[in-house]
Amino acid sequence: MAERHGGAGRHSGAGRSDTAGRSDTAERDGMAERGGFHGLLSKLRWPTDMERNLTIKSFGNRSSVSGNSTNATETRDLFAGIALIPLTLLAIVGSILCLYTIWLARKSRIRSTIDPLFTSMNINILISATLHLIFDVHPAIVGSPNYLMTRTYAPLCAAIAFFTSVNTAVDFFMHSFIALQRFFVVVLPRRFTWFKSRACAVILATTPWLITLAYRIPNLFGVGGDFGYNLSSSRCQFKKITWRAYYNFAKSFPVFFSVAMIIVCYNAIYVKLILSRRRNERVGAGDPAVDAQLRAAARRREAGVTRLVMVLSVDFLVGLLPPVIFPYVGEINASTQLTQDILAALAQASFALNPWIVLFMTPALRSTLQARWQPGKASEASGTSTKSTRPSSRAPVVKITPPLD
Repeated sequence: MAERHGGAGRHSGAGRSDTAGRSDTAERDGMAERGGFHGLLSKLRWPTDMERNLTIKSFGNRSSVSGNSTNATETRDLFAGIALIPLTLLAIVGSILCLYTIWLARKSRIRSTIDPLFTSMNINILISATLHLIFDVHPAIVGSPNYLMTRTYAPLCAAIAFFTSVNTAVDFFMHSFIALQRFFVVVLPRRFTWFKSRACAVILATTPWLITLAYRIPNLFGVGGDFGYNLSSSRCQFKKITWRAYYNFAKSFPVFFSVAMIIVCYNAIYVKLILSRRRNERVGAGDPAVDAQLRAAARRREAGVTRLVMVLSVDFLVGLLPPVIFPYVGEINASTQLTQDILAALAQASFALNPWIVLFMTPALRSTLQARWQPGKASEASGTSTKSTRPSSRAPVVKITPPLD
């Protein structure tokens, strides 16, 4: 989830070294970095008594810190940490519910080709939000120093920073590959059956992880920068940049690739839907009942796909993109702290809402969830639909293939 820019005015002084300057740059560029698989490390353990006392002492000294700027910054961090709690819980509950619904649909033999992508995205969100709640909300509330900056937890902090960067890129790539899968299903002709298959969707679901790990693993060996505790932001992220060109590439590539992919795929989908509607309107005069049913099915398919891609694209462009773009077009300082906080909140809300968008904007998942929690209404609706659509003995039977979700 989006990291906040805490620490404006914190740890400042005339004697700041070049390393500290690079640390500020890394903290600024890491504005949109969000929590990943925080702490999946064999050395994970609870803080010792000494480290807990250090954290408690830091929390108790908030009121005695001198300087209005520092007090204001720590107050913002405190409220931000508290505000993150409901957002992370919303993401956790939503991802669990979405994964459970996908499992129910599979158990009921109701499968959709896009399910592997949604499964991968929700597993990512579940792990990220859970561990973000443990490792990022706590430092935001208690401030610095805390146990993550101790030498004992240096490997853990480096792992948190690494998976933070991986998770951010995977989330961007996942949106773009969902758009690509929709492009395959809606736009490509019927003869390209493999691109519409479940096997293709599985490949698309794993590709974001493979691409991200391919260019992020070198960071573990010091290529591009060093991971660790950033004093300026009180977060585990890049603490020093050693190769600016590689660092900028790793930060920019998933952003611009995803934006380009989403724009191209969704525009192609919109054009395809418009052309399909016009073609359906020019269908020759056959049986009026058949034409009416075909046009109604086409309209339902168009409306469902259009709503899904529109909400996903708006979620991406409004929630996730601005926090990444702002460091390149705006100044990162105390005067823009409110703007940074608003953009960070947008990204966090977008991250938390992703599972709910997938759940309620996908017809197959929505109907599966309704059948599970409202079986009476689902059966009644099913019976009514069957009764109203049963063809007469004189009317031809029309078989309409349901669209792939």
